[in-house]
Amino acid sequence: MRLLVTGGSGFIGGHLIRRLLQRGHEIAVLDIEHSLDTQSGHAVEGVDYEFIQGDVRHADTVRRAVTGVECIVHLAALTGVGQSMYETVDYSLVNCVGTATLLSAMESAPSLRRVVVASSRAVYGEGAHRCFKGHLFVAAPRSREALQRGEWDHRCSVCGSTSAPVPTGESTVPVATSIYGSTKLFQEQAIRAVSTGRGVEWAALRLFNVYGPGQLLSNPYTGILGVFARQGRARTACNLYEDGLMVRDFVFIDDVVAAFAGAVERPLNVVDPVMNIGTGVPTTLRDLATMLSELQGAPAPQVSSDYRVGDIRHCYADVQKAEEVLGFRAGTGLKTGLARYLDWFETQEIPAVVDATAELENKGLFGSAGRGSASE
Repeated sequence: MRLLVTGGSGFIGGHLIRRLLQRGHEIAVLDIEHSLDTQSGHAVEGVDYEFIQGDVRHADTVRRAVTGVECIVHLAALTGVGQSMYETVDYSLVNCVGTATLLSAMESAPSLRRVVVASSRAVYGEGAHRCFKGHLFVAAPRSREALQRGEWDHRCSVCGSTSAPVPTGESTVPVATSIYGSTKLFQEQAIRAVSTGRGVEWAALRLFNVYGPGQLLSNPYTGILGVFARQGRARTACNLYEDGLMVRDFVFIDDVVAAFAGAVERPLNVVDPVMNIGTGVPTTLRDLATMLSELQGAPAPQVSSDYRVGDIRHCYADVQKAEEVLGFRAGTGLKTGLARYLDWFETQEIPAVVDATAELENKGLFGSAGRGSASE
């Protein structure tokens, strides 16, 4: 079929386009540039697709791009939890207004049958937890005061006892703790509303921590792996925020692309096709950094007790729904994926980056337990 991939010059888009072309689809890409310099983009070269240069917020360009398409994969977005907390207007315009513009243009695509949007685990905020007395609850955002005191873990909202994360499923009530997470939730809800009203199939894939070759290295907000790998290449110890025990779910790019291909091609036999795309395996940042330091021959990671306002403590995926609907199961283990990532990373010239820590500190969004934040 003919597909439009918005934001197709980005990290996920570049890999996805190749996969979809291999599967016989005709592809059009809408993006600002073939190679994006400021967010998650890289050039997609050596493949045959139509490139439409333009902004997803520009109505005439979007109407032209959607004409004749049968499926839209909506990847166009600004990404980065920390940056979103002060670049609130830019994130809202690109992620929310851009999505609204795309949905408004759907009347120009009578052939459209399906829309698939890249959502994020950021919509969950702190995710699902169970306390040691057995209560299941959705953790509230951590307060600045708690972070300053070094109180990293959540207390049960029912009894006040300590807790641990459990797999976060799609029925978990979203409690976004960042502007980025809020905009991704808007994208889901807007696409659900408009697509349902027009009789168009839709799906939202809540991506967990995606990594792999081709991930942008010039933006420190688009993945902790690049930050750690830079530190390892310089033979310096990875700086672990809080106590280093924050839990994430790292899913390799090839597995993510397979999930998108399934969402494009397979029947969506489910009432509410919002699906987690992760491994279902919890990994602490300390374990991640330790694996990288061993692979790179770098010093062991060091805990700093630094923190970022808006960061979540724990979240990993319940992936049962994606397995049932899409036949999806992540096949790349973390050690294998990291080795493949580093094989690529070591061939790259490392660009200069913005000092994210200084930028966040200037905005009062960074601190260290016992010291507080710059805004005090």
